[in-house]
Amino acid sequence: MSKNRAVKRKAYELQGNYRVFSLYENASIDMNPCKSPANKTIHFVGDTCDNCDGMVNNLTLDAELLSENSDKTRKAISNKKKGIVKVPRPPNAFIIYRREKKAKHNDVFCKRTEADISKEVGKMWQNEPEDIKDMYYRLAEHAKKKHLEKYSGYRYQPEREYNNNDDDIIGKIYPYQFESFISWFGIFLIFLGIWLRWYAMKINKFFTRILRIGEEFIVTEGPYRYIRHPGYLGQLLIWIGFGLSSGNYLVALIIFIAIILTYLYRIRKEEVVLLRTFGVDYLEYSTRVSKLIPYIY
Repeated sequence: MSKNRAVKRKAYELQGNYRVFSLYENASIDMNPCKSPANKTIHFVGDTCDNCDGMVNNLTLDAELLSENSDKTRKAISNKKKGIVKVPRPPNAFIIYRREKKAKHNDVFCKRTEADISKEVGKMWQNEPEDIKDMYYRLAEHAKKKHLEKYSGYRYQPEREYNNNDDDIIGKIYPYQFESFISWFGIFLIFLGIWLRWYAMKINKFFTRILRIGEEFIVTEGPYRYIRHPGYLGQLLIWIGFGLSSGNYLVALIIFIAIILTYLYRIRKEEVVLLRTFGVDYLEYSTRVSKLIPYIY
């Protein structure tokens, strides 16, 4: 036995119980799965199985049929409905073995799922003697040779798998570079918000988390020249920055809406108190300076 064939055999033994997805590409779908398979005249054409003619003649299905690609697989039917023209992969040894065993034990497998069939056949494959496995490896080599003759220049191109989750959807909408830019921009907003809030507290010595009216006066320096509530704007920038940098845009949007509604309510209450306390001076100041966002609101 050649070294290459021994490597292939080891790979097939390892995949026997787990390569369930292969059946979707190569396992035929019978519209009436419980009917008995028709008797076929067994013959094998080619030079790859000269030493196993006896075993080939004991197969339930025709050896040439086993080595052909089926146009009745789930994948083939799906591609046909979608108008996709794609060259199928040649069947490997385990797929050929699975087809044969499914036909041979059709009375047992006809009511089982394809996944259960693959698991059961995988166990059978692992317990097969070496000469039986060697026959299927030779059939796979023959199938590959026929495939190359039919599809010259064929190269296998694996399909990309997509996950229907939020991260994958975001990945399709935003390229990696743009998403990275958004994260760094969010970090920038965090530091900008921290600085703005610190600067507002430094300029206004009466800055407190709880509104108190006493000896305070209207501050019109620094950020107060452009907005009446820079502390709230700084806090808002911090929250927006956290949302953008985390990449969880849905949660960030929910938090932003909750925070902005809270701040708007608080600002409205404070405006009433400030206007009642400072009167015309604050009214004149409020007509010149925006509440929260410079030149906008």
